[in-house]
Amino acid sequence: WFLTLFTHILPLDKCIPIWDALLVGRDALPQFVALSTMRQMRKLLLPLDFNQCIVLFSHLPEIDIEECLSDAMTMMNRTPGSIAISKFDDSMSDVSNSVASDRWWECRPPLEELRREVAPRISLHDMLSETQRAEGAVVIDVRSKEDFQTVHFPESVHFNTQKLEDSAVSKLERARGRPIVVVGDRSDDAFVFGSKLVAMGFYFVSVLHGGIDVLLADCGHLLVRKNQPNTATK
Repeated sequence: WFLTLFTHILPLDKCIPIWDALLVGRDALPQFVALSTMRQMRKLLLPLDFNQCIVLFSHLPEIDIEECLSDAMTMMNRTPGSIAISKFDDSMSDVSNSVASDRWWECRPPLEELRREVAPRISLHDMLSETQRAEGAVVIDVRSKEDFQTVHFPESVHFNTQKLEDSAVSKLERARGRPIVVVGDRSDDAFVFGSKLVAMGFYFVSVLHGGIDVLLADCGHLLVRKNQPNTATK
């Protein structure tokens, strides 16, 4: 689909509107066009096994291109750019050797690690943009309580990753429908907690790539620190 810009599966008259949109859209638009196409075929796909799905993808039924493009643009505009970009590339596998260890988040994550993650990674830039929106993102910090009290992002909420108490779940329910960004450290806790949120039916869940380390390195002046008044502004 992507290598041929959909000419392999769609007639030319349906490809041209897609190409027009691709010329003015973000690089990630083809992914959302493909996703929108599959959403239109959802009822056909669900009863099929893998091999039957492959056959269907090679001989698509009639697709409403206008609806497809409208749906794709809506999803793309709602999705932070850093979530949709590729985060692994074999040709870049040696880049990590040249990146300073104190900026570990600039290394390419191992492909096996990305495959295990349910909640996608979001960049610091996109996280800050999401928190500035009306009804903006809810930032959840899953580090230890002591680390959280020492330094944390303004208005972020601390959660115990080992035990979700009823009071904590009720706080989460108030955030339902809003973007949720999970902040952690170099451990897997943030990704594990993000997976739990997705399993609980929360949408728009992401994990800050670089966690507290990227916050300290690139926007330390915004953070709330222990024994200091919160004078940070978004």
